[in-house]
Amino acid sequence: LLSDLISDLLELSALEARGRDLKIEEVEVNSVVATTLQLLQDTATKRQIVLLADIPDGLPVLSIDRRAAIQCLTNILGNAIKYSPDLSDIRISAEHSGEFVQIHVHDRGPGIPEAELGRVTEPFRRGERASSTPTQGVGLGLAIAENLMKRHNGALEITSSPADGTTVTLAFPVTAEIAAAA
Repeated sequence: LLSDLISDLLELSALEARGRDLKIEEVEVNSVVATTLQLLQDTATKRQIVLLADIPDGLPVLSIDRRAAIQCLTNILGNAIKYSPDLSDIRISAEHSGEFVQIHVHDRGPGIPEAELGRVTEPFRRGERASSTPTQGVGLGLAIAENLMKRHNGALEITSSPADGTTVTLAFPVTAEIAAAA
């Protein structure tokens, strides 16, 4: 846990200082999702959580940083696994919508109260419900993912309800335009 914390802190610091260059290459959405699922399958299986992916053929190839995209999706899917009940499922889907390809991760966890939604991407912020669960983490995953999405001129969007769980959407622009250093 300490090594993960140090790694996340260094990553966030580099991103905020624009110290990490993005290596832009052509990447297929299926490849990013498949790699992420492979990385987290054991964690999900231990809790008897089923990961269901519905990624259609024919999505545009994205010009993105492959490592950054996998990191974003790993952070999002990792959170979904942490906060989902045992014996549940998590759905990963994707669609081409306008100028973006959106990857959606929907879990059946406790949801995030509306009052907290605007703050959960702040560094070290864990939702009220997250603070009372026995999961590990210090609240940097969403902050890192949001920062990386902004660097891609994309977006991270969260919708949630205590009755229906949480959906996190990563919206990558179809055309490559990387945000200039601030």
